[in-house]
Amino acid sequence: MTPEVLWGAVGIPARLLAVLTYPVFWGAFYLALFEASRWQASVGKRLLDVHGTDAAGRRVSIARSPCRSFSKCHFNGFYVGALSMFTIALDPQRQALHDTE
Repeated sequence: MTPEVLWGAVGIPARLLAVLTYPVFWGAFYLALFEASRWQASVGKRLLDVHGTDAAGRRVSIARSPCRSFSKCHFNGFYVGALSMFTIALDPQRQALHDTE
């Protein structure tokens, strides 16, 4: 069975799931790798001089970084990311919802 035939055989919900899963998974994976790296930021954050750290100001561990990235994508997927901007502005430590421990 060719990919074209398979794509035509599945319904709209399955197509939507396939299309949305790819950027959510790889976007979170991309953020997790970059924020756990020596850069401590994705390319865009690095250009803006924004760094991801833990509560003590250290680099985020490779174990914790994917959890933060996936939770950030989850919040943004349900439009809670806008609320996160308010928590950053109002919190003295400038933490978003996905940054809280």
